[in-house]
Amino acid sequence: MDPQKDLKTVRNAHFIFAIILLAYFMSYFFRIAPAVVMPLYAAPLGLSAAMTGFIASFYFYAYGAMQPVCGVLLDKFGPMRVASTGLFITALGGFMMVFKPTVFTLSLWRLLMGLGFSPLFMGALVFQAAAFPLTLYAFYSGITLATGNMGTVVGVAPLGTAIDTWGMPVVSTFLAIFCLFLSSLLFLKRKDDPVYSKERFLSHSLLQNFKEAFRFVTGSPVGRSISLLWSLSMASILSLQALWAVSWFAAVYERPFADCRGWASLIGVGVVMGTLLSGFLGRSEKIRNFLLYAFSIVFSLSLALITGLLFFHFPIYLAASAGFLLGMCTGGGAVCYAAKINEVAPSHLRGAVMGVVNTFIYLSVIIYQWGTGAILDFFPGVEPGSYAKEGYAAAYIIVFGVSTLVFYALWVLHRHKRER
Repeated sequence: MDPQKDLKTVRNAHFIFAIILLAYFMSYFFRIAPAVVMPLYAAPLGLSAAMTGFIASFYFYAYGAMQPVCGVLLDKFGPMRVASTGLFITALGGFMMVFKPTVFTLSLWRLLMGLGFSPLFMGALVFQAAAFPLTLYAFYSGITLATGNMGTVVGVAPLGTAIDTWGMPVVSTFLAIFCLFLSSLLFLKRKDDPVYSKERFLSHSLLQNFKEAFRFVTGSPVGRSISLLWSLSMASILSLQALWAVSWFAAVYERPFADCRGWASLIGVGVVMGTLLSGFLGRSEKIRNFLLYAFSIVFSLSLALITGLLFFHFPIYLAASAGFLLGMCTGGGAVCYAAKINEVAPSHLRGAVMGVVNTFIYLSVIIYQWGTGAILDFFPGVEPGSYAKEGYAAAYIIVFGVSTLVFYALWVLHRHKRER
């Protein structure tokens, strides 16, 4: 073996990984954007809360529907080709916001964003599994999820400031051009993809891979339990963080949206901290299994905590701290869930299995975003497009109630481990 050649290969792998991570960061940035963008247009366009949630969820309709497709495409064509194509579609979506906002342009913006970004999370996981030692999978997963979730931090307060300063058309155009740049980089480096090979391309059927992956996830106690745990946490936090956190804080504390964006950003900061902590500590399988249980349980309890603190009008810093805890448990749990799926999935089906799991996750996100909006419509506020603080509490009491299913999923995992 040539040490210099090995070093060059490792450096090249990390360079490509950095590009994919930056693209994944952008996916979270746009995923959370409705928390800033939709309040600007809801009142002028006369949108109800249910319609606002419906439009915002177009991202997740496309994203969720494409997960099984992207999974098998990643196994067959490799993450670099698939991610490059996705980023090109994303850029087209970004240019939609140059036009005057209407229900159609907002919906098309969210739809194209969901389509374009759909392969990036799985693409990062498939790439790191092929390019780096599997013993470091949880470590790299922590870096991946932390980088992506930094987009949720930048996607609230800084995005709002940028839109206030330069306007949505200018900001959206700049971001679309940046996505085109990342797409070009991945396309130029496509020959260095560690997953794609001509033999792999010729030997695998897309439909067969999907069928095998679906049977694996739905037929395995581990697959079903992890899908449920991940769906509950992601759907809860994305309905809160991507839609209602800023307006809920504003309704309770009667503060300007700009101020509430900063406090709501602590949810994203918590997610980043949780992913880094879980990725660092979770290099040991024993500790990672403990963290999986701990993060899952505290996630459910922290939903009750933030709802109670906001309902009883505790100081805003306490409610924001509960949001930080909720984010940390969601992010930390995601690293553990991804590592567990990678442990049990057949090596040639990792992308497809993750695609099926992600499909269940984003179906749940769609239901939560639409459902919380539908509940809020029963609690209209004084101003058009605003809602009473009691409505938010009612919605998230229900969300907390559903989240207690984590205890059932953990019981199934524990029973399966004892029976092995």
